[in-house]
Amino acid sequence: MHTVITMSETDEQSDPAVILVVDDEEANRELLQVWLEEAGYQVAHAPTGAGALEFIQKNSVDLVLLDVMMPEMNGYEVCKEIKSSEGLGFIPVVLVTVLRDVTSRIQANESHADDFLSKPVHHKELMTRVSSLLRLKQTHEQLVLANRQVSLQNKEMHDLQTMKEELAQLLVHDLQNPLATISGYIEALFQGKERLTSMQRQFLMGALDGCRELREMVLNLLDISVIEAGHLELETEYLALHDLADKVARTSIAPISDATLNFKNELSDELYVYADKHLVKRVFSNLIGNAVRFSPDGGTIRATAEIQKDSVICSVVDDGPGVPKEYHKKIFEKFVRLDWKKVKGRSGRGLGLAFCKLAVEAHGGQIWVDPAEKSGSQFCFSLPVSEAESASASQSGRIS
Repeated sequence: MHTVITMSETDEQSDPAVILVVDDEEANRELLQVWLEEAGYQVAHAPTGAGALEFIQKNSVDLVLLDVMMPEMNGYEVCKEIKSSEGLGFIPVVLVTVLRDVTSRIQANESHADDFLSKPVHHKELMTRVSSLLRLKQTHEQLVLANRQVSLQNKEMHDLQTMKEELAQLLVHDLQNPLATISGYIEALFQGKERLTSMQRQFLMGALDGCRELREMVLNLLDISVIEAGHLELETEYLALHDLADKVARTSIAPISDATLNFKNELSDELYVYADKHLVKRVFSNLIGNAVRFSPDGGTIRATAEIQKDSVICSVVDDGPGVPKEYHKKIFEKFVRLDWKKVKGRSGRGLGLAFCKLAVEAHGGQIWVDPAEKSGSQFCFSLPVSEAESASASQSGRIS
């Protein structure tokens, strides 16, 4: 085996492409070398297929001009080895042969050669093919580099996102204990409310309201992160919607509004759904709490439901200012808040409705805003329905 690499003097300070010429005829190798060096390329040559493969494994090669008819190992076999070798990257291979029949061209394609030149080789055709394939190689390498950079950036973004989510979960989890302590002390003060002035009771009620709102935000953040991470496992059971809405209303309306709002539970006491109790309760809590914030003094909040095919459509309706039409879809996105200047109460932080959307969709349902019949807002969501008879057969009594 004998392999030679040469370079024209005019290109010693540049970084010319390296072209490997493989041919068992020395005259053919020398002719191609002269043409290629005149064009400014760096040329290496090998008389055998085995020698070419050895050179490629040890040196950087940009293109191979490969004779087909060679002893021991022909050009088709060498080309297959080059194309199947791992770690070489993309090396264009041009098969050079006197064979012009269809079978030979099929063999060239099966060996995954990039181009085909017939002997005798024409100078201009050779230069055109070489230049074109080198540009193709350069483009390929740029794409590979760009893909690596994108993959690296994606990994960095994923790592940052994971770190952010873990930190958020840690923070909101640790907030629960001091929040529970504060709420407990405030509720303890209410035990002796006969010794408190009206203003003191009002301040304590406001503080307790703030604790409840903060606790709801913490739970929303935790549940949103769990659902988005795909770690949520539904714990489904038969739920009586009437009882569930009543329980939510007792804790959401009376303490916050000081009994200035009315709640009408129009849900049938025989209407059941098969769903996760914790999540559905939180959906009602967010929607009713949202209605409380935006309802006028003396207003009415209604909970209704109707069966449509295999789903029950639940609605929470208030007679507040209503939701502008342009917000009907984006209001369920995280951290989206209504830009109203004259609204009763405090606006939320854009987490409650985002949680409701994820929780309902986890059950295979949907959530949306419908125009109220007269004024106000009507939030609707669908859940899989269960007949009361089926529920009675699987459990007795009402949920608590």
